Amino acid sequence: MPHKRNDRRTALACLPLIAVAAITVACATPTPVATPDPVVVSLDQASVHVSLGEYSAAEVIYQDALAANEDVDLALALVDLYVTWEQPEEGLQAIELAQNLGAPPEATLPQQLELAAMAADWNLVLETAGARLAAAPGDPRALTALLQAQLQLGACDQAADAARRLARAAATTDSTTETLYLLEGDYVALQGEAPLLMAGLEACGDACDLQMGLRLVRAERWSEAACLLERALAGADVAAASSTASETPVSLGEAYAWLGEAKSRTGHPLAAEEHLRTAVELAPASPLAWLLLGKQRLARGDLETARVALLNAQRLDSSNPAPCLAIAELKAQSGAYREVDRWIDAALERAPRDADVWKAAARFYLSRDLASQGDPAGIAAQAVILAPGDAEAHLLQGWSALVGGDPGAALEALDHALTLDPDLAEAHYLRGLALGAAGRSTDADAALIRAADLGWPRP
Repeated sequence: MPHKRNDRRTALACLPLIAVAAITVACATPTPVATPDPVVVSLDQASVHVSLGEYSAAEVIYQDALAANEDVDLALALVDLYVTWEQPEEGLQAIELAQNLGAPPEATLPQQLELAAMAADWNLVLETAGARLAAAPGDPRALTALLQAQLQLGACDQAADAARRLARAAATTDSTTETLYLLEGDYVALQGEAPLLMAGLEACGDACDLQMGLRLVRAERWSEAACLLERALAGADVAAASSTASETPVSLGEAYAWLGEAKSRTGHPLAAEEHLRTAVELAPASPLAWLLLGKQRLARGDLETARVALLNAQRLDSSNPAPCLAIAELKAQSGAYREVDRWIDAALERAPRDADVWKAAARFYLSRDLASQGDPAGIAAQAVILAPGDAEAHLLQGWSALVGGDPGAALEALDHALTLDPDLAEAHYLRGLALGAAGRSTDADAALIRAADLGWPRP
């Protein structure tokens, strides 16, 4: 089927002119009312919903219209909806449908790039960007996607090449220029481009890669941090660093620990494991190295070695609540539920004024259906006391009230959360459940639809 997305709009725009001409020729003859194109009607109706952020309603219109008319324009509009809605799996399926209905591949390449990146399908990003760049070597969107994919895949040299191609195409943004200087290690140029990022590192010398890498870790720029830390540690003298010097082993070991964490955050568990093992070998007295190793092994389901690493972290830094929370997770995963409370309580004792720890503890119980075992209501209430302006704290208080069988109290807390953050999707979802429990089914449906429009629940 030919691609007719613009032709239909043009034809409809001409209808009034045709009608005028008909009246001029035979003014005595009534002009028949043109039957609206059902596809255009659906497109117009759905676009209104999209403009209002009512994505679920637009999706229903598109899907119903496609069931009645297998039209390429509808499929392409559905693709655009999923891009806006940030629903990558559904969007990629809609692209396949659009292509089956006759959309040329180039009509969906930009959307496919965005959706593949949303899905963290970096190989698909590479494939799509490559197809686009074969036809348009300087395409900025494709080069930007290529840069992002190479960074996530840990291909730092190739990422730098993509950044240089963006620069040659005069298509860099402040962000991509900054990334280029980081990947090239050009800290003089970076000082002029990003003085705030370089603040305090103007005289870092040979340690620039290491210090900047750690700064990027603190900013949670994991892919760039991995590139810089890997480059810094490639030249590190491990033999000298593992000598009897009092501070060097811990410093180098913790650099390896953060490299391992960066690799873990960018989806490279085997590389993460290797660097974290090196970290604890170089810095056996570092609680950070043991904690990150323990959490990595816990994520991989290696509970026994995770237990050893996390207990080491807790022993080496007994005042830190983080190992206690991780050990509670370990106990839950291993089925030792009777030991969970001990470790949650230990975390709270170590952070009596830290609302984030109290929120983490409340969510721990609520997300695992362990409310009857612990005291998530009391913990969430304390989080609200510590952070009265925090929407998530009120959400957790509402969730605990819902689990406790009090939908009225749940609605009060969830409404407060939404006053603080109207777009908090999880709060809308829980509010829908609370409304349903209170017998208000119509309001419950509206709240659940609003949650879906905001992307909850996500896969």
